[in-house]
Amino acid sequence: MSTPMRINTLRKAKILQEIVEEWYEPRRQDRNKKWVWEHKVIPYIPISYDRFIRLLKMDTTFVSN
Repeated sequence: MSTPMRINTLRKAKILQEIVEEWYEPRRQDRNKKWVWEHKVIPYIPISYDRFIRLLKMDTTFVSN
């Protein structure tokens, strides 16, 4: 039996997805996800890069701010 996802984790994922949507540019090598994580996410939410990538993959379509 799985435990329900915590709402705060989903909210954090949604915030990160919005930051990446604003700053990530797919064809620019100087604006990749690693750059966004180092310069925009770490000062705001101190998490590891692996956790950052996992949160970006979460489905947050039903989460409201």
